[in-house]
Formats: sequence, C-alpha cells, structure tokens
Amino acid sequence: MPKENFNGVIAGGITFKEKDSEKTNSNSKGLSIQNKYAYVVALLMQQNKNTVAPDLKLNSVEPSQVNYRNVINANLQNPMAGYLNQMYVQAEVKGLSNSKLSYKANKEMLQMAPNSNFDYPVSIGDGNKLEAGKYRLSMTVYGQKNNDGKFTYVDSKGKEQKFDYQWKFTKDFTILGKTASKLNSKDVTVKKTPWYENWLIWLGLLLILLALFFLFFILWKRRKKEEEEQDLEKEKLKAQLEEMREQISKEDNSDETDV
Repeated sequence: MPKENFNGVIAGGITFKEKDSEKTNSNSKGLSIQNKYAYVVALLMQQNKNTVAPDLKLNSVEPSQVNYRNVINANLQNPMAGYLNQMYVQAEVKGLSNSKLSYKANKEMLQMAPNSNFDYPVSIGDGNKLEAGKYRLSMTVYGQKNNDGKFTYVDSKGKEQKFDYQWKFTKDFTILGKTASKLNSKDVTVKKTPWYENWLIWLGLLLILLALFFLFFILWKRRKKEEEEQDLEKEKLKAQLEEMREQISKEDNSDETDV
C-alpha cells in the first residue's frame, strides 16, 4: 500500500511469470522455440469510500494511423484516481485551410481507468488522403449516466440520455506536407498514383530536357562563333599573303625595268 493516504482508486495488476531456468548450451542446429508463461491478476486498491469527481483533459491532436489507415488522434487523459464510466464522445475535425474537409467520429459507452490516457481516433474514411493544412478539432464528452443529470445527449438511436458530467474541447492543429505524404504512402486503402501519372515527374523531365537543349544551344552557338572567327582570321591571313605576293611581284617588275 502507498505510504500516504489517498482518495479514490488505484488500478493496476500483479504479473506472475515462470522463473527462467538455467541456460544450457546446445549444439543443435535449426529453429529453437522457448515457451514462457505469465499470468496477470487485476488489482484495485482503495483506502476509503470517498468518491473522487472525474476530470478529463485533451492533451494533443495529431495525424496517425490505426491498422494502416489514416486517422486523426485526440489524446484524452483522465488525471483523477477514479473511473470515468459510460463515456459518450462526439468529435468533429474541420479543415481551416480547406473548408470542404470534415470528419466525424461518435462513440458510446466508453470507459477510462484512473490516471490513464488513450488516443481517440477520428477516421478520415478509407481511400481518402490526408491533406496538409490547418484544422480544428471540436469535441464534446459526456460521462456518468444519471436520470437526474443536467447534461443531455441524444444517442445513435435517437434516445435522450442524461449525464452528470460534460467536457467540451476545441483545439487547432496543423498537418505538414511531409507528414501527410508519409502517412498516405503507408495507408493500404489509398490508391497510389502511378509514376507516369505524376505531373511532377513529367515536369521534372521537361525541365531536364529544356536544360539540355539550352546547354546544347549555348555550346553550338559558341562553336559557331569560334568557327566564324577562325574563318575571318583565315580570310585576313589570305588577304595579307595576296597583298605580299602582289608587292613582291611589283618589286620584281621594277628591277627588270631598271636593267
């Protein structure tokens, strides 16, 4: 038992398992299977009959997966030393960046152990991709049925239910592009786009072709300019040689005349 007195309930368990036998060296080859057995006994500790009023907190909201399917998890925490029984949950996630996005998840007859937390999943539907952007979670949780309760909830059968407790939560969160892409690639219900249908790949190929064409054009232009300069130098050299030849010819004719 705890050294200090406490109100409420401490829930836990005692695990019994077989003591490990001494290890023996084995020279046998192949697959070896070693069975281990364990047994858990549930344990509830209570020092008095003082009741503890339940409480509920919303810790975090983030995208995740359940059974390789995209969901948005809302982590709920019961921080009190008492069970939170007969929970009815209404949750809706709306897109702030894209107002057309809306996901709902209603659950009935849930229970939370003392000092525990769990992820409440809001499914976005099979085959739907997570979109990057800003979102808002709105959640209402009812607890502890009581015909004289002051909070009313209409269940899935259209029947009014009365509860002693109610909690309302609102939380904004953001889904990053890289997170959405990673989860979408792992979702077994999301249709994967073939590479040849991906416009980004085609755009990349087009940019590469344009870059190669531009590089080829620059090299061709440079070579053509060099060839033109070489031809011009040849023409100049040819003209100079022709001029020298004419000058030599004139000098020869002048010498013959003097003789």
